[in-house]
Amino acid sequence: MNKKIFFVITIICMLLCSTIVFANNETIEAILNKSISITYNNEIKEFSDVNGTIVYPISYEGTTYLPVRAISALFEIPVEWDGLNNKVILDKGELNKNTVKSIDTFIKGTNENIKPILNKAIQIEYKEKIESFTDVNGKLVFPLSYNGTTYLPVRAISNLYGAKINWIGEENKITIEKENKIANITDVTLKVIDDVLCTEIITDLPIKNYNVYPLIEGKITAEPYLNVRENTNTTAKIIAKIPDETIITVKEVVKGENKDIWYKISYENQTGYISADYVETTSARLVVDLNETKFATNTQTKEINYEDVKTIRFGVQENNVNRIVLDMTKISDYKVVQNENATNIYIALAEDFELVADSNEKDYVLIASTEDKIYLPDSEKDVSGDNENNRENDDSSGDIVNSESGDISASGELIASGDNAETDKPSGDNIRENENSGDNKENEVEKEEQKPSINIEKLAKVNSVTYSSSTDKTKINITGNYEYEKFVLHNPERLVIDIKGALLNVDGPTEITPKNKNIKQIRFSQNEVDKVRVVFDLVNEVDYEITEKSKYLEVLIEEPAYRNIKYEANKNYATLTLLNVKKKVFDASETAKYNRYSISYSSSKFDSGKATLEINDDFVEEIKITASKIIIDGIDKMDYEMKQDGDNVVIKISPKGTTKKENTDGDFVILLDAGHGGSDPGACHNGGKTLEEQEKTYTLKIMLKLMELLEDTKGIEVRASRTTDVFIDREGRIDYVLDNEDADMLVSIHINSLANKAYKGTMVLYYNKPNEKEDYGITSKEIALLVKDNLVEDLDLVDRGVVSRNDLWILEQNAAGKISETVGEIRPVTNLPAILCELCFISNEEDFAKLQTEEFQEGAALAIYNGILAAKEQMGK
Repeated sequence: MNKKIFFVITIICMLLCSTIVFANNETIEAILNKSISITYNNEIKEFSDVNGTIVYPISYEGTTYLPVRAISALFEIPVEWDGLNNKVILDKGELNKNTVKSIDTFIKGTNENIKPILNKAIQIEYKEKIESFTDVNGKLVFPLSYNGTTYLPVRAISNLYGAKINWIGEENKITIEKENKIANITDVTLKVIDDVLCTEIITDLPIKNYNVYPLIEGKITAEPYLNVRENTNTTAKIIAKIPDETIITVKEVVKGENKDIWYKISYENQTGYISADYVETTSARLVVDLNETKFATNTQTKEINYEDVKTIRFGVQENNVNRIVLDMTKISDYKVVQNENATNIYIALAEDFELVADSNEKDYVLIASTEDKIYLPDSEKDVSGDNENNRENDDSSGDIVNSESGDISASGELIASGDNAETDKPSGDNIRENENSGDNKENEVEKEEQKPSINIEKLAKVNSVTYSSSTDKTKINITGNYEYEKFVLHNPERLVIDIKGALLNVDGPTEITPKNKNIKQIRFSQNEVDKVRVVFDLVNEVDYEITEKSKYLEVLIEEPAYRNIKYEANKNYATLTLLNVKKKVFDASETAKYNRYSISYSSSKFDSGKATLEINDDFVEEIKITASKIIIDGIDKMDYEMKQDGDNVVIKISPKGTTKKENTDGDFVILLDAGHGGSDPGACHNGGKTLEEQEKTYTLKIMLKLMELLEDTKGIEVRASRTTDVFIDREGRIDYVLDNEDADMLVSIHINSLANKAYKGTMVLYYNKPNEKEDYGITSKEIALLVKDNLVEDLDLVDRGVVSRNDLWILEQNAAGKISETVGEIRPVTNLPAILCELCFISNEEDFAKLQTEEFQEGAALAIYNGILAAKEQMGK
């Protein structure tokens, strides 16, 4: 009888559960809307499902829906469907960029009445958080399921990724805009926080789009084979068997229901799960990809060898993606968290790690930082946080303690002091205020592999930092023997004073907000075990004076005596910018004898003030500014070029003979660019342990073969960004294009790669700039089609088409005038036709086998060469 009652209750429960599920999922009436056009950053977009079938928006109750996978691909966010838990996971899985593409013209279709499912049971997870969505009126909205595809409101998913969306009713059009602000990666620090080893990545802007994933290679240790299961359950269907001692690559580390660790892998075109207990790890890496970023930090490989972390490596990817790789002895549990401002990312080697304010501020021990010398807590690796010296001397690269103001002393001075820190570093491209520039300091750091032991008791003591509103002077009170050095940083403006051989010896806040129109804030910290750093955050460039007294340093900051003038030193040249004025106001003359360039003007037309700037960098020794004249004294023989740029006049200063090569013979000038190089290997096959598995090797080989073909052709002049295995940073590639203004075409060579190793074939990227056709007689797209057709036909490659990409600088160049915003420099606008050839997929075994052959390399060079000749003929050259 009891069994029967139990059976009845079970049936009732099952019916109730099924009723709940049924209630959560209802069939609705909606419109498959083929008349709505969607643009992203002013480009019309077309969307496809995973099978390549075109999909259209769905309109339901005044809201427009699109497939989650397609709209996520628009923002380059990977998507994974977790069928076991009825969950869509964003920022995880594989990214299929082919689900969205640019089209020239939107073709309006006929709308259809459809009946999708309003699926309230599906969960949407983004960065390990379940998201809910609302429409413009604040009403909760749910996913739609239609033809096996999950749809979400365009507005909701776009806002999730930080984009702005607008509905233009009269045009029946949705516009999506995303301002891709480039965040600087300012430091990468290895710390022990609350007994957990963490890698902290610090940026100056919030990071919303990043991806952290393990890359593990291992050997199967199960005789005679190991089962690959359909999901993370020991009773799940077996879909493949891997023989003993087979080398496999782990795509993801996951946990099963019984808490055993599982590895997600691909084997024989099947993707499934294996038990980690039967895999002997041969190499393990944690990879962090940060979108819309650039490195503003030392990116040399750091040898760590602390606990499970062996090294930290860095790589610059395409599309403003930067990669940080932790080489590990093993990877087990890890967790990724961010601070509230999303400017600090923590990769913690523990699944239960929680970031709390107290641990971030006080309770960690520094192991190593890209900006600091490497040192361990002590010889016994005591990283518990109980060591008093460690707590006193930690390098707080995390958040600074906030303080509205310090205490007021009896003398009326504003006092602040403390034991927290923030690290500032010279950019390397700043104006040097003395011989101890940021570059020199960086070199000093690189020469030392480990911090020597320091006797804390013998260090000088920084007892307080005070600001007086009556004198506008800041006093840094110090007892003991010390040395100091100063330097300035730009964008934003800062004055930095490093007090060496010193210990911060006070309690209280670490920030002062003075009543001074030139100073935003004064911050100070224990920057290294034996160095205190004082940072003045400034409103603009200033004049400053540092006076050394018997027991303190006195700092006076004043407005500069000169105005409307800005000097910047770059890698290959310097610029002096005269602000808000016309070129015709100035008369210029050059004196070779003294390497001098003089600019004369009327004081009524240009207000310069008076000052003498001692520069002493690679280009300029001194700039003397009077009321009616500016005199530039070059370090050596220099070329000077004055031109108007908008409302400003720019004087470019470069070593004699290094300015752009003029095309005096009327030749057709082609710029070639071999992607990556040096410390940047590019895409890699199977981990890229050897040069033969790295993209940079093949881009250079093929470019050199193409260069030889072009050099042997009459009427063509060819120039190359690199001809050897050297690293060229973004600034170098910018300079390469802009310094060759007489060029007719640019061809960049790359090799493609995807996590999905089944992808193969060739594609050519382009971006049509506004006046290409008028200025050059051809568009980038036309060149891309000519070259692509030759590559497909000559090399028997899968045709992946041509793709418009305005997010690659070498294609967009500066057609929209963006560079002044992203790198803080005045750059000319250029419309040079340019293409980027993604010759094949290094991640695909078949394509990689071809790529390694001399026949393929020569064939690729010849195919591109023939495409260039066809384009040259079309241009009438």
